Amino acid sequence: MVYKKKAEKRIRIPENLKTPFSQMVSDEAYLRATDESKAIIGLVFDEVLPSPAFPRDRMLDVYSGGGLFASVSDVLRSNVTGATGTVAHGGYKPIVEFGFELIHERRCETALFTGAMDMPHLRRCFDSVIDFMEHKVPRDPSDPFVDYETDRAVKYGRALMDEASTNYNRAPVVALVRFAIEYFDEIGQLNATCAYLADAFSALEESVTTSAADCGNQHVLPDTPELRRKWSSLLEEVCSDW
Repeated sequence: MVYKKKAEKRIRIPENLKTPFSQMVSDEAYLRATDESKAIIGLVFDEVLPSPAFPRDRMLDVYSGGGLFASVSDVLRSNVTGATGTVAHGGYKPIVEFGFELIHERRCETALFTGAMDMPHLRRCFDSVIDFMEHKVPRDPSDPFVDYETDRAVKYGRALMDEASTNYNRAPVVALVRFAIEYFDEIGQLNATCAYLADAFSALEESVTTSAADCGNQHVLPDTPELRRKWSSLLEEVCSDW
């Protein structure tokens, strides 16, 4: 049997750019006290990856093969400080909004596998969020419309809980995420909210990878370079001090 060696990727440099390119790489290698190959790698990493440590590590995971759903989940989970109480960083709504956009871009609106590993924890956390809305969100007797909106949200949340049960094979993950966005002012600071969202995206990652065949998700659109770049920019903007 003859084995063919996989061709290595080579950088093709136009003839008129070879001299300046060579000098720039040589200078960068000298300034970094390394060889030219490592200097080129460093330049690419510095250009593509965010500078702060937290977003840089998250994007390195993504470029190492991790999916964006998993990355969103990882970021949200890192914001949870415990089983109760409030999150470490309150301004994480743009992370949730990106996840919402990602669901639409990859056509995964109803793709959440209810048998995924993190779904039982998601249901417990989401149930805690609904209980909070029902019993602890401030009421305003002078404005019946506020109470009506809260009651409507609670009823809708209970309906979503039913749809996320194992009575169904797949759940509308887009509705679970939209719920957090719409009522972020009321529930966004809760650990339970951030935790159920983290579970939703980790379960969604499972739903389109290892469990895809179990719930009919074999033909989900992939992550794209544009989505990865947008995620990188957002992490640098929102999570630089995490």
